[in-house]
This record gives sequence, C-alpha cells and structure tokens, in this order.
Amino acid sequence: MTRAYAILGLAAALAAGCAPATTGAGEPAGSTRSGSSAAAARLTPEDLDALMKKIDDVYHSAKGASRSGRTQDVGTRAGELAELFGDVEKFWAQQNVPRAVRLAEQARTSATEAAGHAAAGNLSRASAALRQLDGACEQCHSAYRQPDGQGGFRLKSGAISPPSAGNTTSVTRGL
Repeated sequence: MTRAYAILGLAAALAAGCAPATTGAGEPAGSTRSGSSAAAARLTPEDLDALMKKIDDVYHSAKGASRSGRTQDVGTRAGELAELFGDVEKFWAQQNVPRAVRLAEQARTSATEAAGHAAAGNLSRASAALRQLDGACEQCHSAYRQPDGQGGFRLKSGAISPPSAGNTTSVTRGL
C-alpha cells in the first residue's frame, strides 16, 4: 500500500509541476506586457506546432507500448506527455484562450493519470487514461486546429487573437 501512495504522490507532483503558473490576469507568472526578458519566453504558433509534433511521436510510442504490454514504457511516455501538455497549456494561457487551456489541462491530467497507473503496474487503467487524453486532443483540434492538406494540422484562422502572420504554420504530420 505504501508503494501505491508513493506512486500517487509522484503523479500529483508531476501534475503540479507541469501546470503553468499564472497571474490573476491569466498571464504566465513572471511575464510582463512591456517586452522584458520574460516576454522572450512567450510561446509562438511555431512553438505550438513543434510541441504537437513531439506529442504525436510520444503519444504513438505510448500507444504502441500499451498494445505490446510494456507498462514501464507507457509510464515513461505518459510522463513525457504530461510535461509537453504543460507547455501547451502555457501557450494557450498566453493567448488568453481559456477553453483551450482547459482542454490542454485535461490532456495533461489524463497523461499524469496514465503515468501513475503504469507505475502501479495497471496497464488497463493506464491505457484507459490514454484514451481520455485522445478525447481531449480531438476536442481541441475540432475547435482550434485544421488539416493542412499535407497530413498535418495548423491553427485555424482566428484561433488566436489578434491573428498573427505566423498562426497558420503547418505541422508536417500528426497532431
């Protein structure tokens, strides 16, 4: 029983560490609107697309590990996904799109749950959590992403406000 509590504690710590800290105005903690060095940490649509590519690779690796019964690999990949979705949350928080932040948070939470279940040796529950993550991805893509015609996705026009010249960057494949 002690091992289970340790695993759940680790999962909770991972979840807490992945969530972006924000100010009351929805801005990431430490950011300013004046263009200081904190503004350099602002994520761009190109950063989001890079995150989506990485998420696609890691997600498919986790699903393959799940199908092959490699519980430890599922846990490792799910932990990576939780971290990546923390960055996706940060992007959407910086864009002030609360619904997208919530969907990214749901995906991060599902990834964290998958990691915890895998660490506890419960492949069935870890796989179920990955399916929940997939559902959050589908909802977000439906609202904010569109196919780019080359097997990938890009932000929908107007998904971020004000629209920037770079908000239609394509992902070559995946998410």
